[in-house]
Amino acid sequence: MTSKDSPHKSHPGTLIMRRLTSLFTLTALLLIVLGGPATAQDKKAKKDKKAAKKAPAAKKIFPDAKLQAVITAILKKKQAKTDPIKEADLKTIFFLEAPGKEITNLSGLEKCPNLALINLSKNGISDLKPLAGLKNVQSLDLSKNKITDVTPLKGLAKLQYLQLEHNQVAKLDGLGGLKKLSALYLSNNKVGSVAPLKGLEKLSSLYLDNNKVADLAPLKGLKWVANLALRNNQVKDVAALGSMTELRYTFLEGNKVTDLGPLVTMAQKDAKGDRRFAPYWNLYVSGNPLSDAAKGGQIAALKKVGVRVDPKPKSKKKSKKKK
Repeated sequence: MTSKDSPHKSHPGTLIMRRLTSLFTLTALLLIVLGGPATAQDKKAKKDKKAAKKAPAAKKIFPDAKLQAVITAILKKKQAKTDPIKEADLKTIFFLEAPGKEITNLSGLEKCPNLALINLSKNGISDLKPLAGLKNVQSLDLSKNKITDVTPLKGLAKLQYLQLEHNQVAKLDGLGGLKKLSALYLSNNKVGSVAPLKGLEKLSSLYLDNNKVADLAPLKGLKWVANLALRNNQVKDVAALGSMTELRYTFLEGNKVTDLGPLVTMAQKDAKGDRRFAPYWNLYVSGNPLSDAAKGGQIAALKKVGVRVDPKPKSKKKSKKKK
């Protein structure tokens, strides 16, 4: 055997194959070391991107753009961030005044638990449910809206002033629990029964002009009422007013009252006793089918104890111009 055929000496082709194999192995290792993690990161990035596309957009706290604009303006004054609005910042809002802003949806206000005063008059609001949990509200103006249901307000125990004039309210269910209410404005609605107001003993102002009220009996115990407006209703009997000993202004024009006897009795009793209201009472009864007795003796008796019956507004004296 010659030296060329020695088994210990490798063939040149074999050496080349070994070197190529080593090179491929090294390249594969480099790809695993360097390319593996990068590929995993790419896969994760793609996965996150797909998830982001599939995920629904975050809902706005205030779906009503007009209401959101009002809230944003309030928060900006407080130097709070508004993009996005944070629920924590909504707890710093105590007053909301937005009359005539074309607001129709109050959703989101439930996130403002510390609101004490709300003025949303002259808008297009119909649903009051978002206000149901606002336990700190003391003053609420919702006049000139499209409200029919006031039951969501039943839990606003701190409410003292409630303005609901010029709406479409027919039933007052839910207002009976507002024991701290001192002023209630319900003129120009469709109210037929005032029964739910029976226990509101702190009422001092009650306005119910232009409704369908006939029975005043539920108001009998509201002795602190000073201002009572019942123009253009269907009232016939005024005996329920006999317990109101703080009356200052009573508007009964345009009803079906024929007898003023109960009012004469209460006024005479007061005149002989504490004189709490008779000398200061302004009573308006024009536009009623008063009996002859009412037109004559009863009105005279009221005036005798100091009651001003259908007082004419004081005319303003024109000041003479100096030449």
